[in-house]
Amino acid sequence: MDGIERDAALGTGLDRGTGPRTAIDGAINGAINGAINGVIDGTIDGDSYEAAVREGALQRSLLPAAVAVRYDGATDRVLVILDTGVELAFAPWLVQGLGGAEADDLMEAEISPSGLGLHFPRLNADVYLPGLLEGVMGTKRWMALMRQAPPLWPSATTVK
Repeated sequence: MDGIERDAALGTGLDRGTGPRTAIDGAINGAINGAINGVIDGTIDGDSYEAAVREGALQRSLLPAAVAVRYDGATDRVLVILDTGVELAFAPWLVQGLGGAEADDLMEAEISPSGLGLHFPRLNADVYLPGLLEGVMGTKRWMALMRQAPPLWPSATTVK
């Protein structure tokens, strides 16, 4: 299990907020935490393992996964292609841990084995894609700071 998946499983990664996936996340996290705790104390049994495998398969079936990632320097965007065919592009400076990164740092992006995370080894930064798709760009504190920043684009009422 890589760092992104471990953080998601233990609830120590990005705050994914609330929504229809919260209950699913809770069920998945419970099964994974049980399996992880069993591995830590050496008491994992076959039933716990099988439950974690089933929950992992459920998670993979419900969430889109990355199949390709690259940085486009011309537009200053990280581009992610999902297994659904959807292409996602985001400005790296919006995401905690990627702001101020050099182009070379962003070009070395890796996809986690589950396809649910991106890792930027030169920055030691991880991005949880389901959270990103829900608009979560970092921790609660990061998101609060982003809300206090001036708007990125003019509102519809100010455009003439």
